[in-house]
Amino acid sequence: MAFLSDLPIEKKEALHNLLKPTEKEIEKYSNIEYFYNSYIEEVLNVSQKNVRSNYNINIRVKYDRDKNKVFSEGLYSYRLYPSDSGYTDILVGFLKDDNESSVDIILNMPNGHREEFLFEKIKDRFENSETNKSAKIEVNNICKDFRHIDVELRVREYGSDHWMNVFFKAEQATDGFKMIIEAEDDLSIKSKAVVFDTGANYRVEPISGREEKEVHISCFQWLSEGSGVSLIVSKPESTPIEKEC
Repeated sequence: MAFLSDLPIEKKEALHNLLKPTEKEIEKYSNIEYFYNSYIEEVLNVSQKNVRSNYNINIRVKYDRDKNKVFSEGLYSYRLYPSDSGYTDILVGFLKDDNESSVDIILNMPNGHREEFLFEKIKDRFENSETNKSAKIEVNNICKDFRHIDVELRVREYGSDHWMNVFFKAEQATDGFKMIIEAEDDLSIKSKAVVFDTGANYRVEPISGREEKEVHISCFQWLSEGSGVSLIVSKPESTPIEKEC
């Protein structure tokens, strides 16, 4: 895709003219040309975005008897590649009223150096929006000399007393992922995984004999921003009402 970013303006215009809907398609739906144009712009702008690969997610869902709440411990790891302008900030966040969840961010450089952003040191960076709070971790100055970095997110997240929604959402273009979810204590997986994506082929595999305790989810294709999966883990006596996505 690198050559696309170097195309002169007139050649990019030629590409727009080449990749156009047919007259038959336009007859069926007159606004389909907007879809073509937005797709072309997304492709042309690939070099302006960071992308991720080797994405692995391991989540254990447990019950905190002291707090009487379900919580998860997750390790998210991936390799991050910069755009033409370098590495963008790493964005992390929780619900606005969540004062119990936490995240540690670890950057592993190809030269063996490690940089840690522990929650106790970054929690004052979080800013509130209407419903969420988030923090931006600037990494470009640290990592600008490297062609890639390996990122780890160690997340502890709390749900709503007897249940929680466990999900993954691609905030950046991602070259596939593998996700393992395990329910411990007396918790069980109460819903099938809901996939939200535009055409990628996901594999959702409950483990034989442990269907309510462990599920493996994977996709080996490119995922666009906003793609992902979601499911519910809950205590046995209370199953939350599932909503249509």
